[in-house]
Amino acid sequence: MRVREINQNRSRLFLLQTMPENSICAEIGVNRGNFSKSILKIVKPKKLYLIDPWKSPKNQDLMDENYNITMKRLEDKVKAGQVIIKKGSSLDVLNEFEDSFFDWIYVDGDHRYEFVKKDLELSYSKVKKNGFITGDDYNHEGGPFKKEVAKAVDDFINGDKVKVVLLKNKQFILKKI
Repeated sequence: MRVREINQNRSRLFLLQTMPENSICAEIGVNRGNFSKSILKIVKPKKLYLIDPWKSPKNQDLMDENYNITMKRLEDKVKAGQVIIKKGSSLDVLNEFEDSFFDWIYVDGDHRYEFVKKDLELSYSKVKKNGFITGDDYNHEGGPFKKEVAKAVDDFINGDKVKVVLLKNKQFILKKI
């Protein structure tokens, strides 16, 4: 792993300095594309797949707005073919890819235990050997959904499929072995 110059105290951006440049990667849970912009700027991936259903039973107008903001924010990268938007559930979309397709995947989708666990398991099959499964909200002290993320990650780590690279600032970096 190499280190790039970046402010280590900036929440989750430190994680990106450990990801390989010119990689093929995916972000599960895009919202408005803020972190997507950081991935593009810091990692400079060959391809970035953005996976999000942008659906809500409570406020679909907000989800539509978030999708439109993402599209506008990343319009030039989408047109250039560097960014590919995949509107749908992570479980459905990831199954469209062959195994060992991605260099790394960032998981920040549905925070309920069963969904995080499924995202991790499916990401494991879709990431190349020595690739990374990373994500947000690893927090044993947070609200109920953050605790569910931490429990799912802990259970996944205990399966001996991955090596823990780093747990810091509520982020996790796991390496497929």
